[in-house]
Amino acid sequence: MKYSPSEVIKAHLTVITAHSGCEGTLPNSREHITEAIKSNAEMIEIDVRRSGKLLYLSHDVSENPEECVSLDEFLDMVMPYEKIRINFDVKTDELVPYVMEKVNSRNMAKRAVFTGMCNDNKEEIESLGGELWMSLWPSEDNEGDIMKLEKRCTQEGLKVINLHYSMITAENIKRLKDKKLTFSAWTVDSEEEIRRLLEMGVFNITTRCPRLALKLRSELQGEV
Repeated sequence: MKYSPSEVIKAHLTVITAHSGCEGTLPNSREHITEAIKSNAEMIEIDVRRSGKLLYLSHDVSENPEECVSLDEFLDMVMPYEKIRINFDVKTDELVPYVMEKVNSRNMAKRAVFTGMCNDNKEEIESLGGELWMSLWPSEDNEGDIMKLEKRCTQEGLKVINLHYSMITAENIKRLKDKKLTFSAWTVDSEEEIRRLLEMGVFNITTRCPRLALKLRSELQGEV
């Protein structure tokens, strides 16, 4: 890998996360993982589900989870690339301890970021060595919901709100900056939107086009 997220953050640049299914691959597949690693994105996003004792990669419930990439296989694939952080998008609210058991068995806790159905698991995630980014989905009152989550993040000492890119405006970026909070944007695939968010200086962009995002970051923000 070229840079770690911490190196990118230190240079005041936007972190780039390779979303599941990046670069035209099948979501949560071995090809996705390989392409994400090759892209030089600083983070990789995967969707995690559980069937009995099996933790597997899939956005939706699979009829044949044993045919999906297992979390064990994924972790073994990315473990050698020590600069890469992992965004575990957990799809049900009981998954954190099961995921972190696998992560900690490989001494990878500092690389773990959680989003999805885990907004109420801050203490558990932190006690196990991971990091929580509060997730927010679009609604009829986006601004009101953002402000509520801002207040909660401030109270709980969290720094990153993870939300759909369409909800991010220059005004709420400034408001968060004043409160020492920031945004992670998902899932941003168009060049126009990637440019817009890079120009506004969001903390993280999660995209299926990591190579394009890295190229635009270099053009608009410079190099590490």
